[in-house]
Amino acid sequence: MTYSEIDSFFVHFKKSKLIFIEDTTSAQKTSLWLLREHKSDLLQEWFSHRFKDSLNLKLQKIYFSCEKPNVNDTLNFTLELTKNYLHFIKIEKKKPIIAACLSIIPGLGELYIGNRQKGFLKLLMNTALAFQTKESLEKAPDALILNGINIGFFATFYIVNIYGAFIDTKTKKTDLKNQLYINVANYYNNMLL
Repeated sequence: MTYSEIDSFFVHFKKSKLIFIEDTTSAQKTSLWLLREHKSDLLQEWFSHRFKDSLNLKLQKIYFSCEKPNVNDTLNFTLELTKNYLHFIKIEKKKPIIAACLSIIPGLGELYIGNRQKGFLKLLMNTALAFQTKESLEKAPDALILNGINIGFFATFYIVNIYGAFIDTKTKKTDLKNQLYINVANYYNNMLL
């Protein structure tokens, strides 16, 4: 469905909202599709309506739980989905600015958000570049161009490491929420089959 088709859907939905919400199958299929596609502005508009069937009410509670995560909301999720939700809550609490500050020590910001492999790789790369720059400065102090390139490369990599941790935290939070929506949609779609 293209964006213009989605807009068209909501125009027609608004005209026949009462009939559509009474048609539980159509409403359920729309809820599941919107969750799977995780279009946040449309999800917010869709779940602001009052549904009468139990599945849509459950999906509505799940949506609100994902938008304002709380450990007490695990009751809205099935046992299969609770583990995903708890992991999402854990990462949702992480602050991008803290990840960036921790990345002053390369890789620590990635470790903070649970990206162990990426954190160790960043630490290793920054350490290697620091030693290479130090060696260059000690062994060839007169090679200004080479030393300038080494310092510039190390400084750039170091700053990108800090900014990367900030962005990775935001991205991981969004990705986990989207994956949770997809898992919920897939789980309930399989139940409807």
